Amino acid sequence: MRKFTIILPIKNGVNYFKICVGSILNQTYPHFNLCVLIHDNEDGIIDWIHSLHEDRIEIVNASNVKGITANWARIKNIPKNEFM
Repeated sequence: MRKFTIILPIKNGVNYFKICVGSILNQTYPHFNLCVLIHDNEDGIIDWIHSLHEDRIEIVNASNVKGITANWARIKNIPKNEFM
């Protein structure tokens, strides 16, 4: 069994985020987790994630990240599965 980590950086855009997460969670291959890198969120993404009650989702929140490039750079500091 090969385990994957899917990493999704986000700031705002909850409507697009919901579509993306729905697609990820509907994958037929079950051995993955979703790591959401959130920074300076203002539109309820964290509350929506918690409402899913989904054990495969991990939230990594930060308020001091400056832009999408810095948010992506956080990937190197988070635990990941065998494949990303």
